[in-house]
Amino acid sequence: MTNNQGRPVTGATVMVHSGGSKVALVTTSSDITGRYVFNSLPRQALEVSVSAVSYQSAEAIVNSFSGSSVRQDFVLAQLPTSTLAGTVSDQSGIPIAGASVTILHDSPIPALSRPVTTDSVGQYRIVDVDGPNHVAVTASGYLRVDRPVTLAANATTTANFTLQRATTFAVQAES
Repeated sequence: MTNNQGRPVTGATVMVHSGGSKVALVTTSSDITGRYVFNSLPRQALEVSVSAVSYQSAEAIVNSFSGSSVRQDFVLAQLPTSTLAGTVSDQSGIPIAGASVTILHDSPIPALSRPVTTDSVGQYRIVDVDGPNHVAVTASGYLRVDRPVTLAANATTTANFTLQRATTFAVQAES
């Protein structure tokens, strides 16, 4: 399995389905050379689907015969990726160091959420982001901000966030 520049795609998820079902019979991942192998597949027409972060998914129908090996190569097109960067500050414009900025991918795969922490001047940078996203920002003592972000393909998108201080109050019990 390679990308459209002929380089191996490592860690792609490869699934075998039967009879139009989206439930995988078997699943594996491509290795460092882009290869994957399934042993002992049932004798029938099978659907092989491939997915990898930052690549367009692909599918193919293969016929598995008893005692034979079947080869199915895939060339995955790389999706446009972007960089998301900005500053997190409070309502007074003071940068917030140590805030957590998390990409909440609009994807069914939760592993695509990627948190980063702002630096000492409240700045963050997340590279190789693709697809539509929501961004959640949290910091101790502040209210969470969660909003959609539209990314420019193959460019840096700036998204600055202003957090409001959380209101705290003490409750004293009367005796």
